[in-house]
Amino acid sequence: MTYNVIVTPTADAEAMEAVAWHAERSTDAAQRWHERLTRAINSLAKLPTRCPVSQEDSKALGCEVRLLLYGKRSGWLMRSCY
Repeated sequence: MTYNVIVTPTADAEAMEAVAWHAERSTDAAQRWHERLTRAINSLAKLPTRCPVSQEDSKALGCEVRLLLYGKRSGWLMRSCY
């Protein structure tokens, strides 16, 4: 089964802020980080259940929300509702 992954405007804006932060240090690193983030997000379409459910977000949004932690220090969080 394939799921539809929707990136909210807030999540997209936060990702772009992170890319800009990386770009201040290295444009190559920023590009690599963004490409890996995009692959991680797209991987949710095939196997979203590998990520834990956020009870609080699920209750607030009325759908099952899963959390994908991304990055070496798990500093970036992606919420996925399907």
